[in-house]
Amino acid sequence: RFDWILGAYYQRNVIDVLILTREAGFPIDIYPANRRTTTGFFAQGNYQLSEAWELQAGARYSTYETAGAGGVFIGSGIPGFPPGGIPVADLSGRYSENKVTGKVALNWQVDHRNLAYLFVARGYKPGGFNSVTSSFQPETVLNYELGLKSTLAGGRVRTQLAAFYNDYSDFQFAVLEP
Repeated sequence: RFDWILGAYYQRNVIDVLILTREAGFPIDIYPANRRTTTGFFAQGNYQLSEAWELQAGARYSTYETAGAGGVFIGSGIPGFPPGGIPVADLSGRYSENKVTGKVALNWQVDHRNLAYLFVARGYKPGGFNSVTSSFQPETVLNYELGLKSTLAGGRVRTQLAAFYNDYSDFQFAVLEP
C-alpha cells in the first residue's frame, strides 16, 4: 500500500562566456565567468488509499551557490584606449540560498484505461547576481493542476488532458543590452 523514493542531486557548472560585440562600430567586450553549485535532497511517498485512490506527497531541499568575476570593457583595439579596453562594469558577485519545495497529489484510477489526478506543487528557480551591485530574488511558482490520462485503441493511443494554473512570484527573464 505504501512505496517511496529517496534521492540526492549534485551539479557543478563552470560558465565562462566571451561576448565581443559592436554598437555603432564601437567595440564592447563582455567577460562573465561564473561557478555554480546546486544540490538537492528529495523524498516522495505514495500511499494506496483504496484500489482506485492514491495519495502522493513529496518534498525537496535544494541549495544553490554561485560566485563570479568578469566585466564589461569598451574601446578594445581602438587607438588611445588601453589594449583590453576601459572597464565600465564589474560583473563579479556571490549569492547563495536554500529552499524547500514540494508536491501533494491525489490520483483516481477510474478504470484500467483512465487515470484522473489533481495536484498542487511548489517550484522555484534560484536567485543570483548581475554585478557586484545588482542581485535578484529567486523565482517561485505555485502550480495547481487537474487532469485525465487515457489509453485508447488497445494501448496504441495515449492521451492527456490537463487544466492548470501557475501563480508566479519574482518572475525572472533575461535581457542583455550592452
